[in-house]
Amino acid sequence: MIMIMGETRDDILYFDSVLSHKRKEKILDRYEITFGTIFNQDILLIDGISSNELSSAMALYLIEKYLVILVFMVGKCVSVFPDFKPGEIAVSRKIMLGDADRTRRLRSGLGQIPGFENLHSQNDVIDYVRSSLEKRAETGFRTGKFVSFDREYFSREELQERFLGDSFYGSRQRVLLDCNTAGAALAGEISRVPFISVKVVERVLGEEYTIENYAEVLRRYIDLGKSMVTCIGDIGRTDLLVQGGDSL
Repeated sequence: MIMIMGETRDDILYFDSVLSHKRKEKILDRYEITFGTIFNQDILLIDGISSNELSSAMALYLIEKYLVILVFMVGKCVSVFPDFKPGEIAVSRKIMLGDADRTRRLRSGLGQIPGFENLHSQNDVIDYVRSSLEKRAETGFRTGKFVSFDREYFSREELQERFLGDSFYGSRQRVLLDCNTAGAALAGEISRVPFISVKVVERVLGEEYTIENYAEVLRRYIDLGKSMVTCIGDIGRTDLLVQGGDSL
């Protein structure tokens, strides 16, 4: 089973539209999930994943309950620096929990949890996603560092204490903000299930968010969706994934 998670219904709408053998199920009396197939791969879709706490808990629960072997997080993100432009696609490489700060007591790096300092997306999965984006996406895409906070930020001033000169969490370029990637990545690391976040950049930190930005994001969702469907098909034709999470 491959799981695709999103914050809003818009995030997963394209995948829902191309599913075959679709059926729905309610879990925990409140969350509706959709099952189906893409290129004969079993798919699970869920939206409403709006925070790191929720993405971590739900990912752990669903991975165990439905034997999930790969997790995609899709949706929107914000670029800290202007090297990413609105409408571009960002692919996770390194992943950090923006609110985690154990630097004094446990000497862990800012944004890291002791014992899980190296949250990242696996290189093999990144390569498959990159190949699919090259085939199908009409816009630019790059890998970057995802820093997930428990709230949205709109200006650099709100995050000023997290900057060290021109560096943000140790980087001066390719840093993306969202609210749910790190939690699901942590669940994937604990469960030994590959995880990757593939998101459309909606704005640059400090720049105005307009209706034109939102319209562009929705258009790019189609690029993202087509690319991920291609990726699922490519993965299905290889032995990249092994049941039970012992992959890569």
